[in-house]
Amino acid sequence: MLRRRPGRTRFASCFNILKVNRIKKYVEPIAKAIEELAGRPIDFPEAVLCMTSEDEEYAKGQGAFGMGMYIPNGVVKLNPRLSAWELLLELSHEWLHHAFPGYSEEQIDALNDQVMSMVFGR
Repeated sequence: MLRRRPGRTRFASCFNILKVNRIKKYVEPIAKAIEELAGRPIDFPEAVLCMTSEDEEYAKGQGAFGMGMYIPNGVVKLNPRLSAWELLLELSHEWLHHAFPGYSEEQIDALNDQVMSMVFGR
């Protein structure tokens, strides 16, 4: 399910609540930065699900690291073992896949660097 209010993003119960609470305040600024880069409003995925071991194996088989995945029907899955910072980076990364379909991993990584600079001034 998609919706326009990223501040209400729901993380599945398999995520550590302390990690989720640490990153919650950055979700909306990240969404706004992505929209600014896209030059349009984005209907972001509402829920963040946990990757299963099968998801991780599939991602690794595709040449990814198994940290997260975006499924084009609007599903974001993240590895629940990531640190709070890694969860935030991966959420942004997967949302960028949603906002910029067809972009390569290299292009998404470059955009993610821009998003982090916009949000954190890095």
